[in-house]
Amino acid sequence: MNDLAWVVPYRNDALTVFFKMFSHTGEEWFLMTFLAIGYWCINKKLFRDLAIMVCISTLLNVLLKSIFMVPRPLGEHLMAVNDLYSFPSGHAQVATIFWLILAIYYKQAFFWWLAGVMILGQCMSRVYLGVHFPSDVFAGFVVGSVTVVAYALYRNSIYWPIFSRSKWAMAVVFIMSIGLYYFCIIDDLNKNNIVAGGALLGIVLGHLLEHRFCRYQNPSNYMLKIGIAVFGLITLFGLKLGLKAVAPDNQNLLYIFGAYFIIGIYLIYLVPTIAQKLSSRNSG
Repeated sequence: MNDLAWVVPYRNDALTVFFKMFSHTGEEWFLMTFLAIGYWCINKKLFRDLAIMVCISTLLNVLLKSIFMVPRPLGEHLMAVNDLYSFPSGHAQVATIFWLILAIYYKQAFFWWLAGVMILGQCMSRVYLGVHFPSDVFAGFVVGSVTVVAYALYRNSIYWPIFSRSKWAMAVVFIMSIGLYYFCIIDDLNKNNIVAGGALLGIVLGHLLEHRFCRYQNPSNYMLKIGIAVFGLITLFGLKLGLKAVAPDNQNLLYIFGAYFIIGIYLIYLVPTIAQKLSSRNSG
């Protein structure tokens, strides 16, 4: 069976809006907003790790899709897709990594329930909207879960200090890994790949710069948190729109890679640096 005809009788306007809402939580704008606010205002180490894991998950997902090359379901897609392949589901994979890491970190019942609702909702939405088979979202969940376990084991291993203390070592490893990754799948590069790779490189180098020159501390004052979040999001999405406006029809992969590299550095290093300087000036 190569379509999802059995889903069609269950569709109605209310459910379509409901499941589109869940699906949007796996889109770039939502993830970028959530990660940015979390990094600037809540816990920079946790949300830096989350941003890195989301990028790695996207790169891994594209690699797996290029290996299996399973076409998407036939029939009407109620949501736009930006690649041809279906297995495994990138939305399900990213949602699993994103919400499970938050639940593991906070160790509270609320976050475990939230993770369950968000992951299940994301998986169901992709099938309901006609863009994935049930096997796709199940595989995405499994790959995401394995990735979270690997992250948790590595995060608590004796090898973590090598990278947490040696920022240059971490940067070199990430740069070499990205280079090797693109070399291995040079025939299947697509926009998701390029966005994730550029953002990952920008995040890692931004982290290197932040550690060396800024040492940003998350503010405790709630008004200051709101101010940083508003300023950061306005300028971050202004930068994103500006980079797009420079070449609105540009499909050059190198340009896209460079644009998201700049966005990664801006999010991780430049906004915290500006916020910290303004905060110290006002307090002084």
